[in-house]
This record gives sequence, structure tokens and C-alpha cells, in this order.
Amino acid sequence: MKKRGADILFLKKALEIGKVIYTLHKSSEENRKFIKNKVLNEKGVISAIFQMNLTIPRLFNFHHKRKHTIKVDLYRVVKNDDEQKKS
Repeated sequence: MKKRGADILFLKKALEIGKVIYTLHKSSEENRKFIKNKVLNEKGVISAIFQMNLTIPRLFNFHHKRKHTIKVDLYRVVKNDDEQKKS
């Protein structure tokens, strides 16, 4: 299922629940800026970004190729404890 914004909903919920999360997104400068802003808005800090290749096999009817490789960024995000200390 394709649902625009589902990754951001996951990111918000994960930061509510966890102290450290890992999240995977398509690699581009535009996406990096977008993810950085979303993480900061949710009181998180990006502690590392790892760029890698991800090969996706044909899983759904809308996939046309047998497999497709894309560049992705794996983010390590830490909840900002400063917000919790103020409470």
C-alpha cells in the first residue's frame, strides 16, 4: 500500500515511545533537510546518517522491474532528553 506521509507518522510515534530509533529514507539532500526539520520539531537529534544501497525485489503489482536498487539513508535518531528534564 502506498500512503504518503506514513514514514513521518512512524517517526513521530517512535519518538514518543522510544529513546533511540532508526529510520530509513530515500537519499537526497532535499530529503535530508526535510527529515532533519521533522526530527527537530519532534524534539529529536540525528546522531548519525549512514548512506547505503537498498535492493527491493518485485513484491507488488505496481513494481515493474524484477528488482530495483536505490540509495537510502539510515538515520539514528535520539530523543532530546533536555525536554524531559524540564518537566
